[in-house]
Amino acid sequence: MRPSFWIDLWREGRSGFHQSIVQPSLEKFWPALAPGSSVLVPLCGKSLDMLWLEQQGLEVTGVELADQAVKEFCQENGLAFSVSNDEGQMIYHLRNRNIRLIVDDFFNFAEACKGECFDSLYDRAALVALPNEMRKPYVAACQKLLCEKPEGMLITLEYEQELMQGPPFSVPVTEVQRLWSGQISCVDSSDVLDDLPKAREAGISRLEEYSWLFV
Repeated sequence: MRPSFWIDLWREGRSGFHQSIVQPSLEKFWPALAPGSSVLVPLCGKSLDMLWLEQQGLEVTGVELADQAVKEFCQENGLAFSVSNDEGQMIYHLRNRNIRLIVDDFFNFAEACKGECFDSLYDRAALVALPNEMRKPYVAACQKLLCEKPEGMLITLEYEQELMQGPPFSVPVTEVQRLWSGQISCVDSSDVLDDLPKAREAGISRLEEYSWLFV
Protein backbone atom coordinates (compact mmCIF):
# COMPACT_ATOMS: atom_id res chain seq x y z
CA MET A 1 0.00 0.00 0.00
CA ARG A 2 1.65 3.21 -1.16
CA PRO A 3 1.73 6.40 0.92
CA SER A 4 -0.04 8.22 -1.91
CA PHE A 5 -3.14 6.09 -1.23
CA TRP A 6 -3.70 7.74 2.16
CA ILE A 7 -2.67 11.20 1.04
CA ASP A 8 -5.20 11.04 -1.80
CA LEU A 9 -7.96 9.87 0.55
CA TRP A 10 -7.50 12.88 2.79
CA ARG A 11 -7.07 15.34 -0.05
CA GLU A 12 -10.26 14.10 -1.71
CA GLY A 13 -12.24 14.12 1.53
CA ARG A 14 -12.72 10.34 1.55
CA SER A 15 -12.06 9.90 5.26
CA GLY A 16 -15.11 7.85 6.21
CA PHE A 17 -12.94 5.91 8.68
CA HIS A 18 -12.70 9.03 10.86
CA GLN A 19 -14.90 8.92 13.98
CA SER A 20 -16.71 12.08 15.03
CA ILE A 21 -16.80 10.94 18.66
CA VAL A 22 -14.26 9.65 21.15
CA GLN A 23 -13.85 5.88 20.89
CA PRO A 24 -16.22 4.42 23.55
CA SER A 25 -13.89 1.58 24.53
CA LEU A 26 -11.05 4.07 25.03
CA GLU A 27 -13.08 5.88 27.68
CA LYS A 28 -14.03 2.56 29.27
CA PHE A 29 -10.76 0.64 29.31
CA TRP A 30 -7.81 3.03 29.00
CA PRO A 31 -5.45 2.38 31.97
CA ALA A 32 -4.73 5.04 34.57
CA LEU A 33 -1.26 6.38 33.83
CA ALA A 34 0.89 8.78 35.81
CA PRO A 35 0.43 12.43 34.80
CA GLY A 36 2.96 13.42 32.18
CA SER A 37 3.31 9.91 30.76
CA SER A 38 3.90 9.85 27.02
CA VAL A 39 1.54 8.17 24.58
CA LEU A 40 2.26 7.39 20.93
CA VAL A 41 -0.63 7.43 18.45
CA PRO A 42 0.45 5.95 15.08
CA LEU A 43 -1.50 6.81 11.91
CA CYS A 44 -3.46 9.26 14.04
CA GLY A 45 -5.43 11.06 11.32
CA LYS A 46 -7.52 13.74 13.01
CA SER A 47 -8.76 11.49 15.80
CA LEU A 48 -10.58 13.17 18.69
CA ASP A 49 -9.14 10.42 20.86
CA MET A 50 -5.93 12.46 21.05
CA LEU A 51 -7.76 15.28 22.81
CA TRP A 52 -9.26 12.81 25.28
CA LEU A 53 -5.85 11.30 26.01
CA GLU A 54 -4.37 14.74 26.62
CA GLN A 55 -7.23 15.50 29.02
CA GLN A 56 -6.05 12.54 31.10
CA GLY A 57 -2.81 14.42 31.75
CA LEU A 58 -0.74 12.66 29.08
CA GLU A 59 1.85 13.96 26.62
CA VAL A 60 0.46 12.95 23.22
CA THR A 61 2.51 12.39 20.06
CA GLY A 62 0.55 11.61 16.90
CA VAL A 63 2.26 10.45 13.72
CA GLU A 64 0.37 10.95 10.46
CA LEU A 65 1.38 10.64 6.83
CA ALA A 66 -1.14 13.13 5.45
CA ASP A 67 -0.53 16.78 6.26
CA GLN A 68 -4.16 17.46 5.30
CA ALA A 69 -5.39 15.36 8.23
CA VAL A 70 -3.23 17.25 10.71
CA LYS A 71 -4.40 20.61 9.39
CA GLU A 72 -8.03 19.53 9.66
CA PHE A 73 -7.50 18.34 13.22
CA CYS A 74 -6.19 21.75 14.23
CA GLN A 75 -8.78 23.74 12.28
CA GLU A 76 -11.83 21.73 13.35
CA ASN A 77 -10.87 21.88 17.02
CA GLY A 78 -9.79 25.53 17.03
CA LEU A 79 -6.22 24.69 17.98
CA ALA A 80 -3.43 27.22 17.46
CA PHE A 81 -0.08 25.78 16.45
CA SER A 82 3.40 26.46 15.20
CA VAL A 83 5.29 24.29 12.72
CA SER A 84 8.94 23.30 12.74
CA ASN A 85 10.97 21.15 10.39
CA ASP A 86 13.35 18.55 11.76
CA GLU A 87 15.34 16.76 9.06
CA GLY A 88 12.35 16.59 6.74
CA GLN A 89 9.72 15.96 9.39
CA MET A 90 7.04 18.61 9.76
CA ILE A 91 6.15 18.92 13.43
CA TYR A 92 3.00 20.70 14.56
CA HIS A 93 3.38 22.03 18.10
CA LEU A 94 -0.04 22.83 19.55
CA ARG A 95 0.06 25.97 21.67
CA ASN A 96 -0.83 25.51 25.32
CA ARG A 97 -1.61 21.85 24.67
CA ASN A 98 0.42 18.73 25.40
CA ILE A 99 0.05 17.45 21.85
CA ARG A 100 2.52 17.38 19.00
CA LEU A 101 1.72 16.02 15.56
CA ILE A 102 4.45 14.71 13.30
CA VAL A 103 3.85 14.52 9.56
CA ASP A 104 5.84 11.53 8.37
CA ASP A 105 5.53 7.94 7.26
CA PHE A 106 5.36 5.98 10.53
CA PHE A 107 8.09 3.57 9.42
CA ASN A 108 10.39 6.47 8.59
CA PHE A 109 9.60 8.08 11.94
CA ALA A 110 10.50 4.89 13.82
CA GLU A 111 13.72 4.47 11.85
CA ALA A 112 14.84 8.05 12.41
CA CYS A 113 13.71 8.40 16.03
CA LYS A 114 16.68 9.41 18.16
CA GLY A 115 16.36 7.42 21.35
CA GLU A 116 12.86 8.61 22.28
CA CYS A 117 10.98 6.05 24.36
CA PHE A 118 7.20 6.23 24.77
CA ASP A 119 5.43 5.00 27.90
CA SER A 120 2.28 3.90 26.11
CA LEU A 121 0.65 3.20 22.77
CA TYR A 122 -2.85 3.91 21.49
CA ASP A 123 -3.78 2.17 18.24
CA ARG A 124 -7.40 2.39 17.17
CA ALA A 125 -7.09 2.33 13.39
CA ALA A 126 -3.43 1.71 12.57
CA LEU A 127 -2.93 -2.06 12.54
CA VAL A 128 -6.28 -2.58 10.79
CA ALA A 129 -5.30 -0.02 8.15
CA LEU A 130 -2.38 -2.15 6.99
CA PRO A 131 -2.38 -5.16 4.64
CA ASN A 132 -0.97 -8.40 5.93
CA GLU A 133 2.61 -7.92 4.72
CA MET A 134 2.97 -4.58 6.54
CA ARG A 135 1.70 -5.67 9.96
CA LYS A 136 4.79 -7.42 11.30
CA PRO A 137 7.08 -4.47 10.34
CA TYR A 138 4.54 -2.09 11.89
CA VAL A 139 4.54 -3.91 15.23
CA ALA A 140 8.34 -4.05 15.16
CA ALA A 141 8.42 -0.28 14.59
CA CYS A 142 6.08 0.25 17.56
CA GLN A 143 8.19 -1.97 19.78
CA LYS A 144 11.30 0.00 18.83
CA LEU A 145 9.61 3.19 20.05
CA LEU A 146 8.08 1.87 23.28
CA CYS A 147 9.63 1.45 26.70
CA GLU A 148 10.41 -2.01 28.06
CA LYS A 149 7.03 -2.45 29.80
CA PRO A 150 4.60 -0.24 27.89
CA GLU A 151 0.98 0.35 28.71
CA GLY A 152 -1.84 1.33 26.42
CA MET A 153 -4.53 0.01 24.16
CA LEU A 154 -5.04 -1.62 20.78
CA ILE A 155 -8.33 -1.98 18.89
CA THR A 156 -8.77 -4.47 16.05
CA LEU A 157 -11.52 -5.77 13.77
CA GLU A 158 -12.34 -9.25 12.56
CA TYR A 159 -14.79 -10.10 9.77
CA GLU A 160 -15.08 -12.17 6.60
CA GLN A 161 -12.25 -10.56 4.66
CA GLU A 162 -13.24 -12.19 1.38
CA LEU A 163 -16.49 -10.22 1.37
CA MET A 164 -14.97 -6.74 1.65
CA GLN A 165 -11.79 -5.08 0.51
CA GLY A 166 -9.91 -3.24 3.24
CA PRO A 167 -9.02 -0.95 4.78
CA PRO A 168 -10.06 -1.47 7.45
CA PHE A 169 -8.70 -4.99 7.21
CA SER A 170 -9.74 -7.98 9.25
CA VAL A 171 -6.95 -8.95 11.63
CA PRO A 172 -7.84 -12.26 13.30
CA VAL A 173 -7.39 -12.64 17.04
CA THR A 174 -4.75 -15.31 16.52
CA GLU A 175 -2.73 -12.95 14.31
CA VAL A 176 -2.94 -10.12 16.84
CA GLN A 177 -1.70 -12.45 19.58
CA ARG A 178 1.13 -13.71 17.39
CA LEU A 179 2.23 -10.23 16.34
CA TRP A 180 2.35 -8.87 19.88
CA SER A 181 3.66 -12.13 21.36
CA GLY A 182 2.15 -12.13 24.83
CA GLN A 183 2.35 -8.38 25.40
CA ILE A 184 -1.39 -7.78 25.16
CA SER A 185 -4.62 -9.27 26.46
CA CYS A 186 -8.17 -8.96 25.09
CA VAL A 187 -10.52 -7.19 27.50
CA ASP A 188 -13.65 -6.78 25.39
CA SER A 189 -15.35 -7.63 22.10
CA SER A 190 -18.53 -6.36 20.48
CA ASP A 191 -20.34 -6.37 17.14
CA VAL A 192 -19.94 -2.94 15.50
CA LEU A 193 -21.49 -3.76 12.12
CA ASP A 194 -23.87 -0.80 12.36
CA ASP A 195 -20.89 1.56 12.56
CA LEU A 196 -19.58 0.58 9.12
CA PRO A 197 -22.36 0.70 6.50
CA LYS A 198 -20.09 -0.51 3.69
CA ALA A 199 -19.56 -3.76 5.60
CA ARG A 200 -23.28 -4.46 5.77
CA GLU A 201 -23.63 -3.54 2.09
CA ALA A 202 -20.89 -6.05 1.30
CA GLY A 203 -22.93 -8.83 2.88
CA ILE A 204 -20.96 -9.10 6.12
CA SER A 205 -23.16 -10.40 8.94
CA ARG A 206 -20.88 -9.66 11.89
CA LEU A 207 -18.06 -7.15 12.40
CA GLU A 208 -16.32 -7.90 15.66
CA GLU A 209 -14.30 -5.19 17.40
CA TYR A 210 -11.71 -6.32 19.95
CA SER A 211 -10.15 -4.15 22.64
CA TRP A 212 -6.71 -5.12 23.93
CA LEU A 213 -4.60 -3.83 26.81
CA PHE A 214 -0.89 -4.26 27.39
CA VAL A 215 -0.03 -6.63 30.23
